[in-house]
Amino acid sequence: MTFSLNSLSPGDGAAFLQAILSAVAILYAGYSASKQSKLQFENSVKLQKIDAKRRHLILLQAITTLVENTKNRVDYVDLTFPDRGSFIDVAQKLKYYDLDCLTDIRKNLDAIPIFEIPSPNLVKFILTLISTIRQLDIQVEKALLEYRSMGATEFQQVLFTIQTIKNSVQHTYDEVNQELIKIKDANE
Repeated sequence: MTFSLNSLSPGDGAAFLQAILSAVAILYAGYSASKQSKLQFENSVKLQKIDAKRRHLILLQAITTLVENTKNRVDYVDLTFPDRGSFIDVAQKLKYYDLDCLTDIRKNLDAIPIFEIPSPNLVKFILTLISTIRQLDIQVEKALLEYRSMGATEFQQVLFTIQTIKNSVQHTYDEVNQELIKIKDANE
């Protein structure tokens, strides 16, 4: 038995044509859905990249602010303790010193999500700052607690340590800013 379009009745021809058009419509709907799905996926990937870039920018701005605040706090310590007498004045509450200024900055530096920082150099700088601020905090607290039993040489060592840390933090501050410029330039 052979099939011929001429052998179909008008009702059968319409049904046949409708079946073909339905098949074409189903194929087109599948193609359209596939294309729409691919487009949605591509848009989702683009949005994720934009969001990741935005989060990195916010993180870099936070790092910039924290590093600047760290430098300012170290400058504050340096200005507060220019000599042995300033330690005695602070210890005897004759002169004000914010005892938590270094602890606060350490907590803020510790809160930086290290594994999200987009640069190994920045991670190194942040970890260096955390360690440096911890040492400065220890030195200042020790001098304030033990000022009565410390000799001139010990105070000179503390003052030297403050100056050394101040210079180190300034150097790290400069390096962080250079690294941030590199990262921003690479992301543009």
